[in-house]
Amino acid sequence: MIFRPPTTAPIGAPDGQGAPKFDVQVCEPTKAGTGYNAFVAYKVVCRTSMENYLSNDIAVNRRFNHFVWLHVQLSEQYPCYFIPVLPDKSGIDPYFNRFDAEFIERRRWALQMFLFRVVSHPVLMASKVLQIFFEGDENQMKLPEDKKPSMFGSLFKSAPSAPPKAVQDPEFLAMGQYIKDFEGQLFEVHKFMERLVMRRKDLGNSLGELGLTLITMGTHEEKTGEAEAATCSKSFHDLGSCCDHLAISVQEQVKDEMLKSVFVLEEWLRLVEGVKESLRTQVR
Repeated sequence: MIFRPPTTAPIGAPDGQGAPKFDVQVCEPTKAGTGYNAFVAYKVVCRTSMENYLSNDIAVNRRFNHFVWLHVQLSEQYPCYFIPVLPDKSGIDPYFNRFDAEFIERRRWALQMFLFRVVSHPVLMASKVLQIFFEGDENQMKLPEDKKPSMFGSLFKSAPSAPPKAVQDPEFLAMGQYIKDFEGQLFEVHKFMERLVMRRKDLGNSLGELGLTLITMGTHEEKTGEAEAATCSKSFHDLGSCCDHLAISVQEQVKDEMLKSVFVLEEWLRLVEGVKESLRTQVR
């Protein structure tokens, strides 16, 4: 069944103070399986006041494919609504380690944002497929082969079909061009911020290695037994400890910038991709 927006009320109009609420969290990623069959499962914790749910407090484990199933179902049942976009299957690089801690954290954050946007939507939050995602079993969330995401992320996705030449609505075309330009600017900002964060990450690693080297030199200097060995050893240790503290500070700054800038920019890029897909759908 396909659901379309009502014609009597604005899309997304609140139902009042008593509207059902959701509080969702995607956490505790855990690797399971071995070899080619290995995967990461995420704990999804949900608290809701929806009366049709069996429990107000829900905690389930979900794989990435289960999120894809939810996205596919919502896209098919609500074609006239904006459906939040999921992150790619395995990132940009097909040889990237999908079990890398940083990659898993990026995906966890993106999946949480996806669920947050779904449960914040006044129509999508009441969908049956969302309830199945939270309360159903895995047998209810099987993807057909043609819907499964590629192991190589976005590199091998089929290119979107070009809009028919007959469509010449000036406002529509202007919006498409604006989105294209905006995406390019976002991409450049994201690339710059990611490069900046990676350089600071390298700086933190270098400071940590330097600190360890200096402390090791101080220890060896102390063992020489020379007259000024103790003073020289203390200087090495003090400088090494200073480098260690700086390394920790830089690493904390990297984590903060990843969360507040890089992750946010990636979310905006996904939103823009969703808008582009909506425009393509309207053209078709």
